[in-house]
Amino acid sequence: MCGRYALYSQNKVFSKFKVSIKKNYNISPGSKVLIINENKNPIEMLWGIKPEWKKDLIIINARNETIIEKQIFRDTKRCFFIADGYYEWCGEKGKKIPNYLWLKNQLIFFAGLYNDSGCCIVTEKASDEISCIHSRQPVLLSYDEINLWLRRECIAFTKKKINHHKVSKDVNKTSNNSSDLILSIN
Repeated sequence: MCGRYALYSQNKVFSKFKVSIKKNYNISPGSKVLIINENKNPIEMLWGIKPEWKKDLIIINARNETIIEKQIFRDTKRCFFIADGYYEWCGEKGKKIPNYLWLKNQLIFFAGLYNDSGCCIVTEKASDEISCIHSRQPVLLSYDEINLWLRRECIAFTKKKINHHKVSKDVNKTSNNSSDLILSIN
């Protein structure tokens, strides 16, 4: 799954996409997020798709295995999210411990869907190396796979080496937003 992420590499984002960002270490559902649409235009959207039949519900993730079958995703367009890393929580001794996951020295591109109401991240079964943290993970696109995703070409996405470490529970509070959130703790 993916319920929080960080985007702070201003120079990398500007270099690749010619868009300026404000550093954010705690991006949460319901907030405005940067996506790149199928025309490669950067746009700000609400993170969460609202179904017509239930306006108080927001869908922040969509399973890659079922996006073609689900009615709610039939009229969506493809996009991708840009991130430096994301957070997942795992249970240890009855407590949920936050972890930060990232790729070494590179931005992360999450496969996404959007419509007029908002956007969501597409997920898949977690790789073996992080399945101990969570059973799902975002579909991670390499820079070369972005166009294939946007053109709706079926491909097996390259598995990436995902790094992770435990972080402070301060990330649990959405108003916290500092670089300290991504630092490893013991």
